[in-house]
Amino acid sequence: MPPWSHLHPLVIHFPIALLMVVPLLALLGLLWPRQRTGIHACVLILLTLGTVSAFLAVVTGMAVPSPATPSPELTATLAAHEQLGKRTLLLFACLSLAFLAIQALPLLFKSRISPSWLLALHLLWLTVAASALLPLIRTGQLGGRMVHELGLHGSNQP
Repeated sequence: MPPWSHLHPLVIHFPIALLMVVPLLALLGLLWPRQRTGIHACVLILLTLGTVSAFLAVVTGMAVPSPATPSPELTATLAAHEQLGKRTLLLFACLSLAFLAIQALPLLFKSRISPSWLLALHLLWLTVAASALLPLIRTGQLGGRMVHELGLHGSNQP
C-alpha cells in the first residue's frame, strides 16, 4: 500500500464529487414530497461519505511533505489550501450533524413540530449547504493551481 502522502491525489476527488451533489439532491427531496424520505436518506448517506472522504483528503494532504525549496507563491498557496481544506471539512461535518438533527426532529417531536417550521429549517440548511460549496470549490482550485501552475508534483517530493 502506498504511503498516506501518495493517496492524496486519489482521495481528493471523492469529497468534491459527493458534496457537490448533496444540495441538489436535498432540493429535489423538498420539491418531491412523496419521495422525500428516501431522497433525504440518500442525502444523509452522500453527506456522510463526502465528509469522511474530506477527512481522508485532509489527513492525506497533511502527510504530503513540503518541497525542498518552495517559492513564496507556492508556500502561500499551500498554506491557504491547507487552512481552507480544514475549514471546509469542519463546515461539512457541522452540516452533516445539522441535517441529521433536522431529519430526527419529526421522529422526536411527532405532532409538536409544524410542517412549515420543518420546511424553514430545510431551506435554511439548504442555503448554508449551497454556500458551503464555495470554499469546497476554492480548496480544489488552490490544489489544482499548486499542481498545474506552480509545479508541485509527487515527483518533486523527497
